Amino acid sequence: MIKKIFLSIFMLPVRWIKGIRDFVIHIFKSVHLSMRRKITFDYLAIYIVVSLISLIAVPLVFLSFEIANEADSINTTFNQLFVAHKNETYTDAELEFKVNQLSDSQNVSYQVLLYKDNIKKEPEYLASTDKFMELDYPRQVFDSINTMIKNQLIAKKIGSVGLYDKDNNLSIYVVRGFYPIDLFKSEIVSLAVIMLVFYSVGLLFMSMIGGARVKKVLNPIFYMTKTAEQISISNMDMRLDVETTKYELKDLAITLNEMIDRLDKDYGKQKRFVSDVSHELRTPISIINGYASMLERWGKKDEEILDESIKAIRAESINMQHLVENLLTLVRSDNQTLKYEPVAFDIGKLICEVVKEFNMVNIKNQYITCDARENIIVQLDEAKIKQTLRIFIDNAVKYTPSNGGVQVKCYPLNDLIYIHIKDTGIGISKQDLPFLFERFYRSDESRTKQTGGHGLGLSIAKVMIIGHKGKIKVKSRIGKGSEFIITLPNRIEGTSAS
Repeated sequence: MIKKIFLSIFMLPVRWIKGIRDFVIHIFKSVHLSMRRKITFDYLAIYIVVSLISLIAVPLVFLSFEIANEADSINTTFNQLFVAHKNETYTDAELEFKVNQLSDSQNVSYQVLLYKDNIKKEPEYLASTDKFMELDYPRQVFDSINTMIKNQLIAKKIGSVGLYDKDNNLSIYVVRGFYPIDLFKSEIVSLAVIMLVFYSVGLLFMSMIGGARVKKVLNPIFYMTKTAEQISISNMDMRLDVETTKYELKDLAITLNEMIDRLDKDYGKQKRFVSDVSHELRTPISIINGYASMLERWGKKDEEILDESIKAIRAESINMQHLVENLLTLVRSDNQTLKYEPVAFDIGKLICEVVKEFNMVNIKNQYITCDARENIIVQLDEAKIKQTLRIFIDNAVKYTPSNGGVQVKCYPLNDLIYIHIKDTGIGISKQDLPFLFERFYRSDESRTKQTGGHGLGLSIAKVMIIGHKGKIKVKSRIGKGSEFIITLPNRIEGTSAS
């Protein structure tokens, strides 16, 4: 019975908490609330739960302290009675009479137990008030629990004292008190009313001040939302205000601004890329249209015009084909669909073959040398490595004047392959070096017109080097030439890279 009472008292706050939680969840699901109101309601719900628990716990604690103080004050009186009884100053009847007097004066029931020699033995009831006789408290349970509540009574073990007689025999006196809750009802009710009033006032102030505080804290989110709504492709200069935000929201604003900066930069690259592609395609398309118009007017009868137009149209078609193929390579790299097929081959032999090809077609009286020993076996994509070498050597040949030189060197070192492509050309300025591998970038428009090309070669070469998990380093001085240093692993894993 007592166990059920304690269990029901313990489970009561849990049931209240669960009920309040279910009620709040139901409200949130049925009503569309702003974040500010949801946060306010969350804290108000926590405040209400804590208030309800304290409305139960505080009076119980108060009651326990009151009874403990009462027990401490009466314990001295009982000790004097027990000493007198032990010295046979009081008989058993006189001790019981004194106990009943205390009970009547304080409206508290008492019971006095006497344990001889050992407290584990069955006790002797020395005194018991009339009120106690109607109670049914199991002694075994009471001995293990200091305080119990039953039938509006609070059972409290007041204390115990051990006394020895002249024969050194031990007698242990144990006092139990039973306090009616009615004795403390007025104090408990007053305390509960005071707490309820203060909690109600606190709830009112918390709902007002807390709501205003939450609104102030979340105001930066409102302004961030309004600013974000105004940011578009045509208006990428706006940024979120970082100065007025604090705490985690400031970190969020900084992160979003950095994201917008990256998007703005990428969008600028995309716009420039589209503009450059349009520019590169406009010229060959205009030439093809011009020659097609000329064929339509005069070329049908004039074989010389017909032959010239066919050659021009074919040349521009090949030029456009190369441009489209280069663009497809870059797009596949961006989409991570560019395939790499590693095979075992001698990279030193491959480099010398590429150099030999350039020497055969070179008309600028340049010396192109190869310093690479054979039997440097690697596991890479041979076709893409060959294409990359052609791009770098072709770039060096284009910007190296007649009687100049291009030197290609290759050697292994620490499980890596190093390729140096050094020329004695016009060099690259420090301002142009950071942009050298950007798509369609041209450091000298007049020079590009003379040498041809679309400005995609080095971008493609960089894509393929990085796809092989390699690196590129550039050294250059105006008028002294340039040197490209390529670092490649001995092998690549997988079949695709970005």
